[in-house]
Amino acid sequence: MFTLSTADDQVIHDPSPEVIAAVIQGLPAGGDAFAILASDADELTFIQAIGSPAEGFALEYQDRSMDRHFECVNQDLTAEHVVLAFRSYQRGETVWKTAFEWRRMEL
Repeated sequence: MFTLSTADDQVIHDPSPEVIAAVIQGLPAGGDAFAILASDADELTFIQAIGSPAEGFALEYQDRSMDRHFECVNQDLTAEHVVLAFRSYQRGETVWKTAFEWRRMEL
């Protein structure tokens, strides 16, 4: 199970693919908009997008530890890229990981 949350305090448990798309498409421009899809089994495991459809997105993920926090090299992704990544991540597929180039972040 997963929880989708946003900067404006939306919290959606077990979001459908359509809800994921609607939330990403609805992120507002001109601020600190983000969406996080987190594993309910481990709060340190998630994928997150920062940005908006109008401005483009940065994409990051974390795998069970802050020492395993990664960012997508391309920092100007479209909403379609983010929706693909979030849906793939939720289904447990690897498309989200192989479709983009990642680098470790120092937190």
